[in-house]
Amino acid sequence: MTIPPDSITIEFVGNPASGKSTIACELESKLASQSLSVRNRTYAVTHRTGSDIKRYLIMVVFAAMALVRHPIQSVRIVRLLLQTGQQSWFDFCKLTLYCLYIHTISEKSASASGIDILDQGQFQALWSVLLTGTSDQDRNHIRQILAQFPTFSHRIIVFVDASGEESLSRLQQRDSNRSRIERIAEKQNQDAAELCDRLYSQVVDLANEHSQKHRSVTQVTVNSHELDVDASVEAILKELPPINIKNN
Repeated sequence: MTIPPDSITIEFVGNPASGKSTIACELESKLASQSLSVRNRTYAVTHRTGSDIKRYLIMVVFAAMALVRHPIQSVRIVRLLLQTGQQSWFDFCKLTLYCLYIHTISEKSASASGIDILDQGQFQALWSVLLTGTSDQDRNHIRQILAQFPTFSHRIIVFVDASGEESLSRLQQRDSNRSRIERIAEKQNQDAAELCDRLYSQVVDLANEHSQKHRSVTQVTVNSHELDVDASVEAILKELPPINIKNN
C-alpha cells in the first residue's frame, strides 16, 4: 500500500458518550469551511447511512474486503481475539466484524490524500476488545492486534478526557434503560464507572507506547467535562502540520 505524504488521519479515543462524535463533526465542519479535503469516515458509516441494516451491510462488506486483501493479518486478528476470552460467541463475532471493518477503514484513510477523521478508530476498537474480554488479558495480545492494522504517514490521536461517571450519566440521559456497559460491569462484578476509567487508562497507555515507536504520531488531549466543542476543535487544529490539501 502506497501512503501519500499529504495524508493525515485524526483518530478519537474516549469512553462512550464522551463527545468524540460531536467534536469530530465540528472539526470536519471547520476544516471543510477552509476548503480543505476532509472526510469523516466512521461517522459517515454509523450516522449517515440511513438505516441500521445498511450500516451493518457496509461493515460486512468492509470486513470481507479486509479478509480478501489482507488474509494473513485478518486471520491473526481473529486468532488474537479468541485469546482475549470474550464473554460470548456473539461478542467475539461482533468484535471480529468491527476490527476487520476498522482495518479497511484504516487502509482507506492511509492511502488517500487529504484529512481523514475517525471518531471510531483502531484504539477505540481495542477499548471494545478490553470491555468484553474475560481472561486476565496479556497486554501483548492487544499490542499484537494493533500491529495488524495499517499505519499512517501522519496520525493525530485525540484523547477525549471524560470520566466513567460522566460517560455513564450521558448514556443514561440518552436511554432510560441501563447501558450495555452497566450490564457488562454487573456480570464482571465491577463498578461500571471504574470499569470505563480502567479501560480508558489502558488504551491511553497503549497509545503512548505506540506514539513512542512512531514519530509520525501526535497526541492531543481535550477536556470534555464541560464539552466545550469549540475549544476542543481549536486545540486539535493547533496540532495539524502545515497543510495545503484543498478540495478538488
